[in-house]
Amino acid sequence: MSALTNTLSVLDASVYNSTGYFFVVLGILISIRFLGFPDLTVDGSFTVGAALYAVGIKASFPVVVAFLMAWGAGLVAGCMTAAVNEVLKIGKIISSVLVMLFLITLTPYLTQGSTVGLLNGSHWLASVERWDLAFTRSLVPGSDFSWHLGFNLLLGLACLIAALLAGKFFVTRLGIQIRYLGSAKSPGLLEQPKRKWLLFLGLAVGNAFVALGGAIEAERHGGFNQNMGVGVILIGLASLILGESLVKTRKK
Repeated sequence: MSALTNTLSVLDASVYNSTGYFFVVLGILISIRFLGFPDLTVDGSFTVGAALYAVGIKASFPVVVAFLMAWGAGLVAGCMTAAVNEVLKIGKIISSVLVMLFLITLTPYLTQGSTVGLLNGSHWLASVERWDLAFTRSLVPGSDFSWHLGFNLLLGLACLIAALLAGKFFVTRLGIQIRYLGSAKSPGLLEQPKRKWLLFLGLAVGNAFVALGGAIEAERHGGFNQNMGVGVILIGLASLILGESLVKTRKK
């Protein structure tokens, strides 16, 4: 391959491999940075989101419905962590670890196994990937690789919309209260019922985004694997810290 083709392939792979993890970073930004909750549920909500998306696609549900299933699973995961922390009065880290272990243990029962294959699917998102392959071969005849122009544009647009919606929400009164809850050492301006409700909301939304990222990764990998969520929290935190460092450097 020529130098130009190699460069385009690297750029394409960089975007393609980061589409799902963008939502993971967004979820971690909400739950850990904004809410100030050391949420380790991420590995579990990522896994269960990927599992339910794969189950939905395998059952011939529409892609949107499968994504909504993953989103709903993330909402429930976040609420479970908040409930264990607030109702059972268990520490933040331990409560999130307990829910994470529960979700990872639950997924084989949801999928009836440790893997679910989605290769050669007939849904429209798989058709986009097949179009990408045909388009690549029309540009580079005889190529044994595929650029992901359509997939990247579609998911990039979804990432942009999610970022804009989150940005708009967190400058509203409710969003500012969530950020205040996470940044203040003693958020005394908020009553206890209000703080509890904000905790449930923040963890639910954060884990919903993470689960959506898991669903995208299941589609990108061509299926679900029981171990695909291991270490996601580390990837998300590293990406978040790197991004914050770049932004701070740019501002300076």
